[in-house]
Amino acid sequence: MTTKVINPKTLRKSNKVNIKFILWSKGDMSRLHLAKELKLTKASITQIVNDLVYEGEVEEIGNVERKGAGRPEILLRLNTKKHIAIGLNIENDKTHLSICTLDEILKDFVFNTKDRINSVKDIIELVRPVIDRWIYPYDPIGIGVGIVGPVDNGISINSYGILPNNSDIKKELEKEFNIPVKVINNIHAQARALLQGGNDNYMLIKHSPGIGCAIISNGKILGGEHSNAGEIGHSIMEINGLPCRCGKKGCLEAYCAEWHIQDLYESKSGVKVPIEEIYAKYGEDGLATKILDDAIQPMALAIVNTSMIVDPKKILVTGGMFNNEKLYGVIMNKLQELGMKKDCDISIVPQEQNIKAFAGAKDIIMNKVLEV
Repeated sequence: MTTKVINPKTLRKSNKVNIKFILWSKGDMSRLHLAKELKLTKASITQIVNDLVYEGEVEEIGNVERKGAGRPEILLRLNTKKHIAIGLNIENDKTHLSICTLDEILKDFVFNTKDRINSVKDIIELVRPVIDRWIYPYDPIGIGVGIVGPVDNGISINSYGILPNNSDIKKELEKEFNIPVKVINNIHAQARALLQGGNDNYMLIKHSPGIGCAIISNGKILGGEHSNAGEIGHSIMEINGLPCRCGKKGCLEAYCAEWHIQDLYESKSGVKVPIEEIYAKYGEDGLATKILDDAIQPMALAIVNTSMIVDPKKILVTGGMFNNEKLYGVIMNKLQELGMKKDCDISIVPQEQNIKAFAGAKDIIMNKVLEV
């Protein structure tokens, strides 16, 4: 039998990360409560916390209110301003370039994706001014990139027309700027931006030019073998059905994504209108109502079927039809008709634009600082 020897430096580093994670997920806490959470001695906690305070990772913010005599306990808070990251959320319509801490958006620039991004070189040129004109007290911890479609080891496998297939975003950005870069699917990044703790269990579904889904299980993204878990937009709804932009036929997107709704309305009416106008016509214009009803049916089916497999505690929805109050009500009624579990809470993500801005930046901060 061999005995595993734990390196004291490794253990100390791990305890530091655990303290930061607890303060992030559970809020302000005293040394005494941290010692109980981590099952460490008061002496050990005191030494580690003192290091974190000296390093600027943790702040002492005042005494804990307590009754009776005894030495007052000092309340500790994670210094979320210590780490700053650059975030990119690249989607078919808009790209967010942001500068964020763990809980604050310092800057958020929004661009039309088609006007600014056709290659990784374009992404570099978008980021360069931010790096060159950096005005913040701490250097960027890294660049977090969320982009539509499957991603593997920093490579965008297929972004559905934004970049050439197999674009190595991570390699090219790290080579250019010499800072860490993390690249994941944009919906995965947005789902991680909604994380509040280590036991979160939810599913995020986004309706937009495409349809995205991410699954959080016990605080972790459920990725699968190729990081494609939850890719309901390209699940097959009909064999040899309508062509999808991914190259397959019969995908969910081909029946209810915004690009399909707009294309179908234009082909039937002869008029090209913004998607918001089509949503506004629901219940008033026969053609718009029929197209949207036909889109809601497969979307609701996909949500119910996926929730039966994943069994999330809650479902968060955002974008497109979900953001239209009338259509959201129709979708909720359809989910009930299809037997959606009543104990599964469904709600709209508030401040969708903030989630897009936070996405890539918050993802890399959580990864580098909290090891989440």
